[in-house]
Amino acid sequence: MSTNIFAPQRLYLLQLGRATVPAADRTLEMVLGCYLVETSDGKHILIDSGLPADVAAPAGVPSDRQEKNVIEHLSALGLHPDDIDILICTHFDVDHAGYH
Repeated sequence: MSTNIFAPQRLYLLQLGRATVPAADRTLEMVLGCYLVETSDGKHILIDSGLPADVAAPAGVPSDRQEKNVIEHLSALGLHPDDIDILICTHFDVDHAGYH
């Protein structure tokens, strides 16, 4: 019996930027990011895709500071969006689903 399992070989945290979020007693700074999983059989799985640089954050969204978009991160790893085999969207907020 043959089993086809995507075994992770590498996991990348692609740091896209930071968001400043006011809280009751302090201001929090969150890292905005997504993940790229490279499997042992050469597949690429992207988890979330971040906020595109040319899209303004909607009203009510914390002030985002984008450092590098997902396309730039992929390029730095020698990849193109067409190299992504599976895209997983954790939820449809613009900072998670902006590129798909």
